[in-house]
Amino acid sequence: MEWERWEFLKVDEAGNPDALTTPIITMKRDDDTALAVDLVAAVHFADAGYYQELNRRFARYDAVLVEMLAPKGTTLAQIAASAKQKPAKFSRIGFLETLQRSMGRALGLVNQLDAIDYSAPNMVLADIDAETLFARISENGEAGKFVRETFFGLKDSEKSGAEPDETDSSEGKGDPAAPEPGLLDFLLARDKQRLARRVFAVELARSLREGNTPFEQSLIRERNTVLLDELKRQIEKGKKTIAVFYGSAHIPDIREHLEEAGFRAVNVECLTAWKL
Repeated sequence: MEWERWEFLKVDEAGNPDALTTPIITMKRDDDTALAVDLVAAVHFADAGYYQELNRRFARYDAVLVEMLAPKGTTLAQIAASAKQKPAKFSRIGFLETLQRSMGRALGLVNQLDAIDYSAPNMVLADIDAETLFARISENGEAGKFVRETFFGLKDSEKSGAEPDETDSSEGKGDPAAPEPGLLDFLLARDKQRLARRVFAVELARSLREGNTPFEQSLIRERNTVLLDELKRQIEKGKKTIAVFYGSAHIPDIREHLEEAGFRAVNVECLTAWKL
């Protein structure tokens, strides 16, 4: 089974979007069958029950490696404590987290920072520090794109430097065939929040399937390098069950590196992030 077949949108019998789902991909090595690495694709806001289920599952792992943009030297314990404050005390991107929380509330969803138990003893920070990342973004002039992708999961409709594919169709790729709602649809909708969820989920799923610009891909690889180094350290420490809880856009590159290291995907399970 290939990554491209693991759709983020679940559709009903009529072909309409029914739920946004995220995969958990189990990777194993033939030379060490006791070692299992689960790639858990993250979304930054979802139903409360989704995060409750993840917390329950995370408690079973020897280590859970997580992404988190924070100042150099900040610990997960500090992040967990600051997440309860408004704005976040230890984050120079607290205003962006506030925007993210506001978007989640508008959709009737909860924020990942508020719902995931980052204070658990098996949680391990495995990400680049915020200062280094923002310096790279500022040098390249990609701040707007970074905010859209990292905090809201959305990308531009066309890839930088690429011609739009007029033959590309949503049919058979998880997107609903019906046209996207317009302003009048929102004004007349009885359940505006549900309609907004559907529109956002469709756009998010589409964004996750589109390719990244060279700069976006370089950022992904730079952050993934930090993650993979930490994963290697955890394996060397003897950890056998490890979860990688990282943004969905990072998962294909992480999987590719694990396959080069002798891992192979043996199972995929999809969890419902939110119903539409």
